Amino acid sequence: MKKYFYLTGALSAVIYIFAVVYGGALWSGYSHLHQSISELTMATSPVLHRVEWIFTLYNLLLLVFGVMLVNFARKKENKLFTLSGFFLILCAVASIGMHWAPQDPIGQTLTRAGLWHLILAGIDSLSTMLAMLFTAIAFKKIGNRKMAKFSWITLIAVFISGMGTAAAPNFLPASFGLIERITIGTFIVWLFVVSTVASDASIS
Repeated sequence: MKKYFYLTGALSAVIYIFAVVYGGALWSGYSHLHQSISELTMATSPVLHRVEWIFTLYNLLLLVFGVMLVNFARKKENKLFTLSGFFLILCAVASIGMHWAPQDPIGQTLTRAGLWHLILAGIDSLSTMLAMLFTAIAFKKIGNRKMAKFSWITLIAVFISGMGTAAAPNFLPASFGLIERITIGTFIVWLFVVSTVASDASIS
């Protein structure tokens, strides 16, 4: 039965994709190419109350998977997975905190809630990369070179595209949404794969 709890990561990845696609479909005129995902849950979003609970569900499942990675660390006697799990938990908690600190509308004066949103988003981003980093090292330690290589490749992709996301509002505003989705999408793919692998490895 415990095996299926490791799949909470994969399920959270699917739910996240659904939330973004569903929110974009509900918002007439919303552009996945130009607009950020955070705009779906900003204070003035016309679809806020339709998608916020879906993103919250994603974060709760991510939190559970983080706890399961800590359990996986004990099973494999590999403390590096404990760090991976901790940073995924921190990522989930920071994202949940954004419920009370929504993004400010584009172009408006930065509010206290908007400032906290930026701080929590920064914690979220750093936590995801650290989780990927320690997972890559942890997989190498237990001899799973394939997953270690996959984690390194996806981490590098997230880092590079993440820098592009930070620069896009000033240099490539028309493609901001696309670049951001490459960054987050890469993490989501990593999450799905690692969750599936952890589920299979949990019974060995």
